[in-house]
Amino acid sequence: MGCQHIEESSKIPPEQVSVLQESKENIRKSSDMDVVQNSKDEVPSHVQKFVDFPAEDFNRTISPKDNLYEFANGGWLERTKIPDDKKQWGTLYAMHADNLNGLSTTIEKMIREGNPYEKDSDAWNAVELYALGNDTQRRDNLSKQPLEDRLKQIDSISTLEDLQKFIAETNFFTEAIWNVHVAVDAKENTKYSLQLSESTPILKVKDFYEMEEDSPFVSGYRDYVSALFSYIGNDTEDSLKKAKNVFALEQKMVKKGFSRAEQYDPEKTYNQMTINQIQELTPSIDWTSFFNDVGVKSDVIVVSNPEYNKNIETMLSEVPLETWKEYLQIRLVHASAKYIDSSIEEKYYNLFGKIFGGMKEMPSNGERILTHHLLSFGDPFSQIYIAEKFPPEVKELADTMIDYILLAYKNRILQNTWLSDETKEKAVQKLSNVRRLVGYPEEWKEYPGLKIISAKEGGSYIDSVIAIAKANKIREFGMLKKPVNYEEWEYPAHLVNAAYFPEKNLILFPAAVLQPPLFDINADPARNFGAMGAIIGHEITHGFDELGSKYDENGSFQEWWTDEDRTRFKEQSQKLVEQFSHIEYLPETFIDGKLTLSENIADIGGLAIAFDALEMYLKDNPVDEKINEMTQQERFFVAWTVAWRAKLREEAVVTALKKDVHSPADIRGTQVPKNLDMFHDAFGTEEGDGMWMNKDDRVTIW
Repeated sequence: MGCQHIEESSKIPPEQVSVLQESKENIRKSSDMDVVQNSKDEVPSHVQKFVDFPAEDFNRTISPKDNLYEFANGGWLERTKIPDDKKQWGTLYAMHADNLNGLSTTIEKMIREGNPYEKDSDAWNAVELYALGNDTQRRDNLSKQPLEDRLKQIDSISTLEDLQKFIAETNFFTEAIWNVHVAVDAKENTKYSLQLSESTPILKVKDFYEMEEDSPFVSGYRDYVSALFSYIGNDTEDSLKKAKNVFALEQKMVKKGFSRAEQYDPEKTYNQMTINQIQELTPSIDWTSFFNDVGVKSDVIVVSNPEYNKNIETMLSEVPLETWKEYLQIRLVHASAKYIDSSIEEKYYNLFGKIFGGMKEMPSNGERILTHHLLSFGDPFSQIYIAEKFPPEVKELADTMIDYILLAYKNRILQNTWLSDETKEKAVQKLSNVRRLVGYPEEWKEYPGLKIISAKEGGSYIDSVIAIAKANKIREFGMLKKPVNYEEWEYPAHLVNAAYFPEKNLILFPAAVLQPPLFDINADPARNFGAMGAIIGHEITHGFDELGSKYDENGSFQEWWTDEDRTRFKEQSQKLVEQFSHIEYLPETFIDGKLTLSENIADIGGLAIAFDALEMYLKDNPVDEKINEMTQQERFFVAWTVAWRAKLREEAVVTALKKDVHSPADIRGTQVPKNLDMFHDAFGTEEGDGMWMNKDDRVTIW
């Protein structure tokens, strides 16, 4: 969906609950292949007192026909400054920050008053982990001491076999050279497969390694890595020299690595191989021993990028062993940088926060701790969050909205003019098979063998982080012998985000995203459908975008379209690529239409479907009057553009244009609705208006 105020929601008024129950029953009874009609039964009028958009956020000197984004957000944009500790600020970012700060306050109170959970339970571990992270004095006193044994191991490496063994044994934490992981098999989605992919480089994206030596990103990299070398005992001259060596090494590694767009292409990344076949790619590595040392075994491995493996083989013979050891030192300290003493954490944020994002200062320590563990240890923190932040009425309303959107999607597929009847039928089947996870899991993740050692017992923050990484990898490898768990939550409940997982044909909406201002049980339907409803539609559309459309109704990667359908889809997609690629966002810097294609398809499709769903909902639950002189249809599009409002620092914009698969916020708020006839009908746009787009130029794939 994109990035990430949690406010407690009051209960749904009784009148609305009864309406929702009736609507849901009507929807769930409709399952035939004909276009579904709305219920004609009389229902109570929707509650008429709604939480409105803040009036001061608008700029009513600008017409929504000329710039919807500025009309709806101009007041907010004018008065809002990006907080010094943020790269960007807006609807999602404020929700995310408020959410984490609220959770921090709750946990810090627990630490002061005593950990209230049963010792060694996951929630107890979460409180103790937070306490270790928040004890910066202890972290500074320990400094690099917890890393000394691993650093000595690296020093003792004298052969390629030693190098291989260290990489394998520490892969769960450092992921140096390769990332060994288990995931749902793309072509046989009833099972998990062992997968081998290229590691994420320090600068994260290939493009940054192709920049000039004097670019702030490259010089910032050298300063950061040089500081890490100094931290572990090198003098200034050696540190700078070694930093240059490591950068040159990573440059060579990423040369055959995938671009950001290629990483999302299953046709390129699904290469099933035996260990013997991998051995042929990289004979300098004993792959049987490597996987034994990693701690996992499989007869077949999915290799994401065979050419990367071939390139590593060449490098193993050409790059001196000492340079590889320098690289391993940096991968270890870099992986630890956020969890050891404050001097190194500051260096980390100087590069990734200030240089890459323009931040003026670091976020609060509590916010940093919770951010670092969103994915690695999210469920235990979610248990604390959920206890007071997610009333059941919210899930009820969200499920109802999803029902309407799925129904609207079905209608839209059946009325589609470019799909063959054969593919339409399969598309409807896929839609009916969409799994949903809303709110929080019924069963929390387990962390095998994990024991957080508190500060009183001599534990350290970095040791706890490494223990969590190991427990996660043990659980992950254990999945190889189990059937696929379609109810597994990839995101924690306190994360402001949403997702679609093509291998499971699954949509996921954590509790934290189902909050005001995106989703409010006291808001009018247009606000909810235009914001959260469009996000729901967005995620469902990912099942039919450039990537998702290559996965069938069960989530298996295989072609289920006719050749003619695929050709027409590519023609429409190419129009969208060209449309967005012509947007000059910065001087001489254009949006990458190919990189952002899937998200643009999902934005336009999700918004269109949510609008249809709103129209259906309003027939069952009428809103009698305009609200602040705006119709429900107009308010729908205002809600959309408010959802994506954001201000980004210049550095963050440059970074986002290179690596973010989403278009910039203001483009999502304007270019997306321009493509929809219903937007132009709602506001009565005409040629010459700033938001006008000729009918022939509009692209609405779904």
